Amino acid sequence: MISYSQTCPIAMQHYSRVALQKYNRIVVLVKKQWYNIVDTSSYLEETILEFDVVNRDNLYDTVAAAIEEKILSGEIKPGDKLPSENMLAQMFGVSRNVVRESLRVVKEWGLVEVKTGSGIYACKPKIGQISRNLNRMVLLNNILLDDFFDMRLLIETRACRLAAENITDKQLEILKETIVTMNTYADDSKEWGDAEDRFHCTIAKAAGNKFMYIFTASLIDAMRVYTEESLNGTYCKEIVHSHTGILEALKAHDACKAEKLMEKHISEACDWMKKTEQQNSRK
Repeated sequence: MISYSQTCPIAMQHYSRVALQKYNRIVVLVKKQWYNIVDTSSYLEETILEFDVVNRDNLYDTVAAAIEEKILSGEIKPGDKLPSENMLAQMFGVSRNVVRESLRVVKEWGLVEVKTGSGIYACKPKIGQISRNLNRMVLLNNILLDDFFDMRLLIETRACRLAAENITDKQLEILKETIVTMNTYADDSKEWGDAEDRFHCTIAKAAGNKFMYIFTASLIDAMRVYTEESLNGTYCKEIVHSHTGILEALKAHDACKAEKLMEKHISEACDWMKKTEQQNSRK
């Protein structure tokens, strides 16, 4: 196997000179043989990656935006390994420090992940990263609890209707298990809250609309800042009956009933949390 150190300087010199002369762009031929690794399955066999030589202003943002564009366009796919920091620095004509900071930004966007001892890989944003950004917007824009629940009513009632039509036996079993967990951990707000979140996210996924699921999961995750303060044993025991009713409606594939029960459930949850919020404000 030919190592990166043996071939890259020559290839870089040749391709960079030709590209700069003809197009004022740096073109680098990335071959999996350049990387002396065992697992090369994620590499594109003969991939040409082209990046504009960046403007000297706002280097971090420019490099980060260029990497983002390659991932979003599909030229670099989730699971593909990116070139090393050294190679990216040469491709962009910047220092390794600039590349490192740019990758940190792209990682914050949820588009790359660093695997220790292996390298940098493109990936899909995770729910937690989306909800963290949503949380910042919530906290900085003083979004009210009512606003959260209004949005949840719009999305989750529709999701419940669609879920009644599309839900699988496996998803019904997951819902049943979450209800058992909620009954078991009624006095443990974290365990109960995790189970209830899983209940709602499973329904959103069963709806069959990917965007609906992503938005629901992100919204629920962002709401934890409110719900963790409001949950207690009394609420957990009182509200669990509504989960059982929703499950039965979904099991019967009764879309209308499932939708109405979800609306009632979210409204009751909103009333309880507003009541708890008012009580806490008097203390």
